[in-house]
Amino acid sequence: MAVLAGPELVDWGVKTVKGRWSDTKQERIRAAVSHLIERYRPDVLAVKKPHPSRTSPCLDRLRLDVEDLARRSQMKLREYRLEQLEASYGQGQRIGRYEMADILCTRYPFLSQELQRDRATGKPYYIRMFDAIALATVCRDEIERRR
Repeated sequence: MAVLAGPELVDWGVKTVKGRWSDTKQERIRAAVSHLIERYRPDVLAVKKPHPSRTSPCLDRLRLDVEDLARRSQMKLREYRLEQLEASYGQGQRIGRYEMADILCTRYPFLSQELQRDRATGKPYYIRMFDAIALATVCRDEIERRR
């Protein structure tokens, strides 16, 4: 997750809900997203749209829940595919997630430690956080261009 106030990154991180998929797990995720919405009162919620081959009925239900939360909170909902984010950060050229994360670290140097941890361990834990930050920044930039 990532929260922007203008160009400033005010909150970021990885939120995990452990355990097998269940109605309880889905409700815990919905509650976590709802809490973030209540805490920050965003105007827009940007979410990653999964590739059709990487989705599931459970993920589809969760996406519907998030859409419902946005609608109830009177927020705009924007969906972006990972490929769109990579193309945006690659200035039209498609780049990889870690290259995109490198670019984000030049904008927000305090994130470098998390990226270095992912690379050192070889486990893509924080890369999801970088995806969320890319979502937020691409969405913000798109809104600014339309003004």
